[in-house]
Amino acid sequence: MIQLINRKTIIHEITKSHNHITFNCIFLQQITFSRITSSMGTDQQIHSAELITDSKTTKASKINRAFGSKTNQ
Repeated sequence: MIQLINRKTIIHEITKSHNHITFNCIFLQQITFSRITSSMGTDQQIHSAELITDSKTTKASKINRAFGSKTNQ
């Protein structure tokens, strides 16, 4: 299970395509992402994310510890 730690947001769905993650949220208010962890505990840096809500679309600049295998750069 993917776990998202943040403030004042409930996540319905998380999808990933290449280096783009889409979050479908109930509402958008003071969103602060701490981290996203996968069940396998793998590590990968995701360059951009987009939050899609009832009313607005907002971009998060960087999200760490997300999908995929561990990468060395």
